[in-house]
Amino acid sequence: MRFLLDEGLNPRVAGGLRERGIDAVSVYDVDRAGRRLSDAEQLTYATRQGRVLVTYNRADYQLLDRRWRAEERRHAGIA
Repeated sequence: MRFLLDEGLNPRVAGGLRERGIDAVSVYDVDRAGRRLSDAEQLTYATRQGRVLVTYNRADYQLLDRRWRAEERRHAGIA
């Protein structure tokens, strides 16, 4: 499994996961932090990369997941 960590998580978490052999990057690692990108844009990026999006932003991403499902769109997951 591959992971993309959202802005709410310290980018060092991704580094710690990589040290343990887990394929994880932070939005900070891929120049997607601090750019005011929407949740939909972040999820689309994660999907294109085949990554599960890891976030603390539960409520917004639950709504986004419902919208994607209604549109029959798929993503790699949201945690």
